[in-house]
Amino acid sequence: MKVLAENKSGQQLLEYKKVTEKDLLESTEIRPVTSSFAFVRCYGKYLVAHNKWRNQWEFPAGKIEEGETYRECAVRELFEETNQKIRDFQFKGVFKIYDKKKEEIRYRTAYFADIDHIDDFKENDEMEDIMLWDLKSHIGDFDEVDKKMLELILLN
Repeated sequence: MKVLAENKSGQQLLEYKKVTEKDLLESTEIRPVTSSFAFVRCYGKYLVAHNKWRNQWEFPAGKIEEGETYRECAVRELFEETNQKIRDFQFKGVFKIYDKKKEEIRYRTAYFADIDHIDDFKENDEMEDIMLWDLKSHIGDFDEVDKKMLELILLN
């Protein structure tokens, strides 16, 4: 299978599946789903956060906790990482990822929202800053898999 993008952590983006949230919940093939992403657009720019641990910019995302829905995870991670409270997300599909270090396949869900303002940011133990990015300006290291995921969402 062709690798669409790879990041410095050895995660490879293999496929974008445009499925409905209902179909994903009923699927036995698209497993394991381990994380959710929150892609947020504000006046044509995209909300990104600077991760202290990885020293790179990335889209808000994180692991799904036990008992949590994919959507609840996206909402929670967005708030924890950026202090943004958004509940009106549109489900955009799922991404197939191969982790070279762990030698395993996993899936990530993607949620998207258009908003008209950004709340004040509060630095936290994971993220040290946020910004609205035009996807073109050089901002330093950015997760290549994250960027390709958004590109695929915007094309579909």
